[in-house]
Amino acid sequence: MNETAKPQKQAGGILLLLALTALTVWIFLKDYSPRQLLEALGKANPLYLLAGLGMMFLFVSCEAVNMKLIFHELSLPVPFRRCVGYAFIGFYFSSITPSSSGGQPMQMYYMNKDRIPVTYSSVAIFFIVLIYQTAMLLLGGLMYLIRPGLAGQMAGKLGLLLVYGVIMNAAAVAGILLLMYSKRTVPFLVNLVIRIGSRLRLIRDPGSMRTRLHESIRTYHEKTGYVKKNPTLFFKVLFVTMIQMTALNLVPWFVYCGLGFSGHSFLDFLTCQSILTISVSAVPLPGAVGAAEGGFLWAFGLLFPQSALATAMIVSRGISFYLFLLISFIICFTIHLRMFGRRRKKDLTYA
Repeated sequence: MNETAKPQKQAGGILLLLALTALTVWIFLKDYSPRQLLEALGKANPLYLLAGLGMMFLFVSCEAVNMKLIFHELSLPVPFRRCVGYAFIGFYFSSITPSSSGGQPMQMYYMNKDRIPVTYSSVAIFFIVLIYQTAMLLLGGLMYLIRPGLAGQMAGKLGLLLVYGVIMNAAAVAGILLLMYSKRTVPFLVNLVIRIGSRLRLIRDPGSMRTRLHESIRTYHEKTGYVKKNPTLFFKVLFVTMIQMTALNLVPWFVYCGLGFSGHSFLDFLTCQSILTISVSAVPLPGAVGAAEGGFLWAFGLLFPQSALATAMIVSRGISFYLFLLISFIICFTIHLRMFGRRRKKDLTYA
């Protein structure tokens, strides 16, 4: 990764995110005055809102637990605090890049800086993403069975967006399975990239690169074999990921309680948010900004009073995305400073 280009890409992602946020506010909140929103927010119970924020910390911690479980299976001693850092890095970079495409590469980048080989980190990341997509679909299907009436209403409101989300997430599961367990897919893709790079004169020695990469592929498939032969690990990671998805999807319920409403159970909110999460997760915009807010207003109109819907959307997205994005940025910045300081200390040692 080109480190000089990285800040420029981050800045571009942040600027796009800010532009989308401004457009979203203008489209969805133009009929609401800031005074109305602030008054409603001022009446909220802060304990429930803090509990909602706690769900987001649980969300990130669950990913860290899964990393720890997988690295342990690969006989790689990685401290849990490092896994927590990688989880925050994933959240931050996924949030500022379209379709959450930047999170996993940046996690592997920082893992590599911590001397975790790419063959190990890629297995861990692919496996986590595979189970995450599976758990997302599984939880949505489970809530459809538990609350079929409400889920049917949700599906009707979200329409083609839900169909798109299901198809894209199912395709992602199939694609990751191929990358992890097909012994033909990865070599084919590597050979294709080398061939194209050679023709464009981007690769000077295609034979040498092919040899090195195929050795890495052999090691990669050896590590995926460890994971494949341990079905217990699959169920452990799936269990933790179901907790992770439940934590994320319960944030609107805590907002509902915090704003002083009652009458709907947490299962109703878990149903609505699970289906909404599937619908907007594959939208090719940073943080699904716009789609997530619009989807919230369409979907949660079934549960929130119309007069409080805009406030509920702002608070819910504020907790689960905007505020947590700021927290993630601070943690990522701290990790980067630690890494820079360690590298500078090493350079001074050899000077």
